[in-house]
Amino acid sequence: MSKKQFYLNNKRLKAEGVPLTFTDDQVLELARCATDPIYFTRKWVKIVSLDKGLINFDPWSYQEKMIRTFYKNRFTCVMMARQYGKSLTVIAYILHQLIFNDNYSVAIFANKRNSSKKLIQKLKTAYENLPFWMQQGVIEWNKESIKLENGSNVEAGATTESSGRSGSYNCICVESIITVRNKQTQQIEQITIQDLIQRLKKE
Repeated sequence: MSKKQFYLNNKRLKAEGVPLTFTDDQVLELARCATDPIYFTRKWVKIVSLDKGLINFDPWSYQEKMIRTFYKNRFTCVMMARQYGKSLTVIAYILHQLIFNDNYSVAIFANKRNSSKKLIQKLKTAYENLPFWMQQGVIEWNKESIKLENGSNVEAGATTESSGRSGSYNCICVESIITVRNKQTQQIEQITIQDLIQRLKKE
């Protein structure tokens, strides 16, 4: 393969506009992955384990339930303990959506910009370890944003009053703490998702 086929000479990333010839098996595999996100996750999504390094993501049943829930519900709030693999599950879902949908736009917000960058990095790791024939060509590959040739994109940022105001998104992923305006006082507050749920229940 020539250097022109790689994005910025990164042999793990396909460049924009690279023509590919698919085998029959690859066409069938793409079709199955597009319609079965759990299958796609188990077979193709790679994650970094502290103990084993780069491994296949083998989701638990509750993580599979999360993915199915994301697909069936436009608004989903997940309350779980730390270190339960929430972020990795969300990354697997976002990766699937970016690849198999045109013009799919994702925003990842966290209480600190650095936290959202870490999620982007996990997404990048998973993307770089997809087979070349499964990838969309890369147009932009930065610390806070990714743009693909099918029009799909993802960007990261901190949760502030103006977060996402200039964009239109198919999927917004918010980590732990979000910024809202109090309807009574009109003051800007940072609250946890758990607090937000309790407020909504009272209303």
